[in-house]
Amino acid sequence: MRIKNWIVNLLFLLLCGQLYAQPEQLSEQARVSVITCGTGDEMYSIFGHTALRFVDKEQQVDAVFNYGTFDFSTPNFYAKFIKGDLLYYLSVSDYSSFVWQYQADNRSVEEQFLDLTFAQKQQLWQMVLQQYRGPERYYTYRFVHNNCTTKVVDLLNEVLSQPLSTDFEANNQSYRDILNSYVKDYYFEKLGINILFGRRTDELNQHIFMPDKLLKSIEISMNNSAPLTQKTIPVFTAKEKNPNVLNSWWFACVLSVVTIFLSRFKIIRHSLLIISGLIGILLIFIHFYTQHVELFNNNMVMLFNPLLIFYVFVKNKNLKKYFAFMLLSIIVLFCIMSGLTKVFMFFPILGINIACILFEKEILRNNTCLSYLKASQN
Repeated sequence: MRIKNWIVNLLFLLLCGQLYAQPEQLSEQARVSVITCGTGDEMYSIFGHTALRFVDKEQQVDAVFNYGTFDFSTPNFYAKFIKGDLLYYLSVSDYSSFVWQYQADNRSVEEQFLDLTFAQKQQLWQMVLQQYRGPERYYTYRFVHNNCTTKVVDLLNEVLSQPLSTDFEANNQSYRDILNSYVKDYYFEKLGINILFGRRTDELNQHIFMPDKLLKSIEISMNNSAPLTQKTIPVFTAKEKNPNVLNSWWFACVLSVVTIFLSRFKIIRHSLLIISGLIGILLIFIHFYTQHVELFNNNMVMLFNPLLIFYVFVKNKNLKKYFAFMLLSIIVLFCIMSGLTKVFMFFPILGINIACILFEKEILRNNTCLSYLKASQN
């Protein structure tokens, strides 16, 4: 894998050096297409990818522009990603190398040649070249408002006679529902996404921010009273992947049952409660730290309540009882606010947290009763 990435990066560098020698003007025979890549197994590739291709055989141009490039070696990479000041950048590769990389990763590739006028193609070419050669090459990534797909959407809307259509069934959902549709077979990734994302993602989607949604939009959009594309060409079809049983809701439920049984032991129970509380503190910190609006106002703090940490160390039995009642009430309120779908998704964690709270209270009550019986006998 490292050798493959090294080869691809070398090809990128060689082509980048040649790009500045490319012509400023396209020929009449030039074609422009949008390339849509399927999902991958890595978290950064699980939502697919969008790229823009220019083909001009007369002038020996066949370049794929990619707005989804980032550098893993960036200092404080994860902190920058969470904060929202990680820079992505526009890179370029030749078409064959681009497709080869996705074939090697078993990710589908589809291409849509756009029915544009020569003036529109030339305008698009000039805009992309200007971005690549100037400071606009770098941009601050946003989950749903500024990514590889939205960058291409913005470019196309600049040259088309009318904006790309956003009104179709697969796109008329909340941001959260759209994101969840990509991770339906990846339970733990889905769990992580829904823990991090706040209430802004429950709003109805207003634009196109996912690769396959752009593909669908291009199929139904018009340009100068004609279809924007004639057909979608399957360049490479990925082999079907078998679902991972260890990354499913059912497996998570089995884990939760085992964890609930183990939570009868004090050290396990206290560890779980403290971890849940620490996650809640992290979510509060992220709210004030991040620039991603999608992470604001996260009601997951009600489930991962920081008060769980204090609950562990409370010794007074009356105060413990009030804490337990308050924490359980907050969890019930979380379930009411979240709806059945979200409650179903978080059922394993709900079970663990509720069990830990009840076991802590029950064991304390039993110990108190035991002390009372001993005192009576004396």
